[in-house]
Amino acid sequence: MPPITTIRSLLPAVIEAGELASSYSRRGALDVRFKADRSVVTAADQAVEALLRDAIQASFPDVNILGEEGGAAYDASRPYTFTIDPIDGTAAFASRTPGWAICIGVLNQALQPIAGIVSAPSWQSLFVADVEPASPVTLNDVPLAPVAISADAQIEANTTILIDSKLFQTHYMRGFPGKCRSFGSTALHVCLVAQQTGMVCAHACSVYPWDIVAAHAIASRVGLTVQYLDGAPLVYADLLPDKPTTCHVVAGHAAVLAMICPRIVPLPPHLLGPLI
Repeated sequence: MPPITTIRSLLPAVIEAGELASSYSRRGALDVRFKADRSVVTAADQAVEALLRDAIQASFPDVNILGEEGGAAYDASRPYTFTIDPIDGTAAFASRTPGWAICIGVLNQALQPIAGIVSAPSWQSLFVADVEPASPVTLNDVPLAPVAISADAQIEANTTILIDSKLFQTHYMRGFPGKCRSFGSTALHVCLVAQQTGMVCAHACSVYPWDIVAAHAIASRVGLTVQYLDGAPLVYADLLPDKPTTCHVVAGHAAVLAMICPRIVPLPPHLLGPLI
């Protein structure tokens, strides 16, 4: 197939998907259920993914598509792999809180994230990193500036990081004087760091490819690093087609991660057992 030069043809479908998901919420027709791993799924997840799969196949018929709800088939000979998370932050969506997002990411044949769309309808935010590497990330069609931090930046009382809601089941923040918040969607968390509105790091306990590829493309384009907590790079070959990471993932400016990651420390073994 010829090289893909833009994914903007998918934007109408992404906007339609946001309206579709919101309509399920307004009508109270979520049909909330639990999957085998006890994660939440709703009727909206399945409907949104079906819509986005159709849109991708119509515009890019010869690509791999990995989706959270509709299956993941990967052929290494195909030059592009699209990932779909129809509703990232389903628990937030099911609770009718705004921290959920619709994500489409693109990996090239070398499995590098090259483009992404993250739409957070209830947040009124649409983030786009198009295929052209020199193009800026846009938020609601306004370009985002590259992330920069001062040479004397420090972790202090107003330093805010966005965390996975399960972080404190296994880890604690050692000597961290700042603030921890969690809104729901990992992808939205990463994009809020890229937006530079005061959050400096996003953390996730475990992610699947569809959770992170779109946000990874957006983060990289503004100069952020996405890595494992121990500093190792995220290698998508280890995750395809549908494997979760076995280590925590963080996103932020490299200098910020160097200050924060050592403070995210595993709980002592005696604190990990059940209460008796």
